[in-house]
Amino acid sequence: MERTMARLNWKQFQKLVPGKTNRVLLPVGTIEAHGPGALGTDAFIPEYICQKLAGPLNAMVAPTIPYGLTRSLMGFSGSLTVSPETLTAYVKETALSLTQAGFKYVIIMNGHGGNNDCLKPVGPYLWQQNKARTLIVHWWEASAAIGRKFFKGTGHAGADELAALMAVDPGLVAKEDYQKQEVGDYPPGMTPYPFHASMILNQRGLGYPVFDVSKARKYMDEAVKLISEEARTILNAWEKVD
Repeated sequence: MERTMARLNWKQFQKLVPGKTNRVLLPVGTIEAHGPGALGTDAFIPEYICQKLAGPLNAMVAPTIPYGLTRSLMGFSGSLTVSPETLTAYVKETALSLTQAGFKYVIIMNGHGGNNDCLKPVGPYLWQQNKARTLIVHWWEASAAIGRKFFKGTGHAGADELAALMAVDPGLVAKEDYQKQEVGDYPPGMTPYPFHASMILNQRGLGYPVFDVSKARKYMDEAVKLISEEARTILNAWEKVD
């Protein structure tokens, strides 16, 4: 069964939704600097996770929304942004259209921390408009314990996120462009803007990038498995009350 929505024609879609599935995964990211990682990191990773989850969750994968709310990294070349109001409105309307197309359960796979607050209104909106249920997953937060298990620390373009990107495609990470002295963190009581580094550790001294493709794939396998199990539990509970 083809689960990538954009690859189906309308007659194929009609045969599948909602008869064979009423669940959809919607990847949302942004375009911004990630050290030696691709500018599209925050879109590539959630899209990859959605493709991995589609079968286990019996869901379709909607086209990715690649533009999001970038803030502190706008000082680095190639970083792009939209306003919070634009992002919220776009995701709300896109998700509503998905429910009108036959999906009852919408799983938004978010790849960027700057989007978190913008996505909060989506769930209440879909419920009020169409009695559709929404699960928002911030993948790096959901899998933070696994990131610490594998790499001792986490961060933006840190060991966990660059490992996730290497699991998607090792060619998206240019090791030769990495310099440890270019990694930064937020000193206590200080907030620079724009930020002075495109790689940001969540905890000082922990989570520096590790360029190990084998380890990266094992890490992502565990992360996807955890997210899949948690999402399945929620979906099953919803279906019992619907």
